[in-house]
Amino acid sequence: MERAVRIIRRSIHCFLKNIDSFNTPILILLPYSASLLLSRSLFPATKTTSLSLPQSLFRAISSFALALTFLAMAKSLVIQALTDRRDPSFPSSLSLYKRLVKLQFLHTSLALAADAIASVPHGFFSRSQGTLLALTSRTVSCAIAANLSAVCHVALAIAGIENCSAPEAIRRACSQRCREPAALLIALPHYLCFAAVEALCRFRYQSVMEDRSAKRPYLAMASEGVVIAWMYSAVVVLDTIACGLYVKSCESNSRTDEGANRGHSIPNVNDDDRCRHAKTADMA
Repeated sequence: MERAVRIIRRSIHCFLKNIDSFNTPILILLPYSASLLLSRSLFPATKTTSLSLPQSLFRAISSFALALTFLAMAKSLVIQALTDRRDPSFPSSLSLYKRLVKLQFLHTSLALAADAIASVPHGFFSRSQGTLLALTSRTVSCAIAANLSAVCHVALAIAGIENCSAPEAIRRACSQRCREPAALLIALPHYLCFAAVEALCRFRYQSVMEDRSAKRPYLAMASEGVVIAWMYSAVVVLDTIACGLYVKSCESNSRTDEGANRGHSIPNVNDDDRCRHAKTADMA
């Protein structure tokens, strides 16, 4: 728990200290964030019922292409900034983007599958049966999606920082997830922030739709939408920074353990040598 809190604090400090370096990823994420927030405002999932399958497919397809382009590119720029300690640039991040887009495709596909599982009871069962099954399926799918999302986020960071392939990054992320459960604790505050921004966007959208007769300045409404999308994009960048710092901390811990093991084994060898010399001297 203390390690997760420390990594979250470091990620916020890194974001605020290097805000100029992360402005480009945030701007790249604006189309993705706006599309995702708008689709979830148009088709919200309530507490008692899930989305129908066509609504889930529409909500998924509307953000799938943007996730493979804008989201993957923005994450590659953030990881490059963490690795190289300099301003990210498009030419140098293309090779990293090619690796990350495969993992992002897997992550988005798993999220769509979890959303589809949650929508099955609503589409194939009666209203009384569907309510209980919808609650159960949504709980199970959210738990599975949270763990898979944490693993995929860590795999994205590993692929960028350690410069490895997508299958190797997934394997290392799964092994780190088993050894270090802090990944889910690190992702939890970001999930809460995502839910808060989505709730704010849905509230503002419903307020506008319920009061259509009132004359509202369109420029102010558009500016408010951009600010909400910027908030969501900033949380995505913070999540990526936290995953990168988590991977770096795991690397430093493994190196420290290896160094401690070497330092512990060397004195043992020296002690054995001393014992041999002492026995030889006694025999002489």
